[in-house]
Amino acid sequence: MSGVDVTTILLITILLPAATAFAATPLVISLARRFRLLDRPGPGKIHEAPAPTLGGLALVVAVLGSLFALEPLGLGLAPHHARGLALASLPLVLVGIADDLGIQSIPLKLLGHSLAGLALFASGISVSLLTNPLGDAFALGPLALPATVLFVVAITNAMNLCDGLDGLAAGIAGVAAFSLAVVGGIQGAEDVRVLGLVIAGAVVGFYPYNLPKARIFLGDVGSTFLGLCLATLALIQNRKAAAAITLLVPIMALGLPLLDTVLAIVRRTAIGRSPLERDLGHLHHRFLRLGLSPKQVLGLLLGLTAGLGASAVAIAEVSKQVALVVALFVSLLGILGLLGLVRLERRTEGRGGEGHLLQKV
Repeated sequence: MSGVDVTTILLITILLPAATAFAATPLVISLARRFRLLDRPGPGKIHEAPAPTLGGLALVVAVLGSLFALEPLGLGLAPHHARGLALASLPLVLVGIADDLGIQSIPLKLLGHSLAGLALFASGISVSLLTNPLGDAFALGPLALPATVLFVVAITNAMNLCDGLDGLAAGIAGVAAFSLAVVGGIQGAEDVRVLGLVIAGAVVGFYPYNLPKARIFLGDVGSTFLGLCLATLALIQNRKAAAAITLLVPIMALGLPLLDTVLAIVRRTAIGRSPLERDLGHLHHRFLRLGLSPKQVLGLLLGLTAGLGASAVAIAEVSKQVALVVALFVSLLGILGLLGLVRLERRTEGRGGEGHLLQKV
């Protein structure tokens, strides 16, 4: 394949979903306003005025539409994988729409996310191996199904939980997807590269409408759909697990939302609340309370995501042992960063400061 061909393919896989999302999002905004499908201010939210929701529908159209449009060109996912992602999106989109309309049910959401994981597994997208850092990888056998479902549910909810600031969830998804697309290019995995670029391209097209102050929100449909796409991308990339620890590359690329989710589960469980119940204790809320503006927080967290994405690219082709050392080093930096954040929060509390956007939680 010539350099021109590669350039053309890259442009197609980015521009097609970007143009689709950019054109579809105003239609969704108009539809949401016409039927008063608005996300209104309330507990666990920081926006001050009603805003159209269901923005994720534009991303669903952009990503799935682009994948099926690229299929005749021999680009993107294998046909059965593309159909598996489309089928997995169905229950997830339905429960997301229900949630965005105010029909909130945590068991229903978990059921929809689990069905999405089952659909991916049925299409051949799964966690099949675990890598032993000290030896050879071993097959999961019958445990592959629950491991796949658990992974999909975890990534989907991680993206959903970090969707609390204009542009954050979409930005994290776009940066992580692009990082994994680079990994796919390095490893010669064309489907990983194309899917990553399609996700990133769709985010680029949607992003002008979602930046602070957002003209439309992702909604549960958008954040969970992006989570599903990233989980799919991670599981397909995991075929290269023999080169590193199982799923380490995508987990590192998605390190920020996964860390935020772990902290949320610990925080909420400690006070007897549901791990999936919204609160104002996420990392972006905490930085806002320190006095940073929404744009500053967005830039900071996307910068951290880009750093983690670069780390994921760096370990993609190294030995298991080196990858583990890098992962431990990055984890240590994360712990030190959290300790620094806690120290700043205590100093701010000592001065009586509570930030300019949020009351102390």
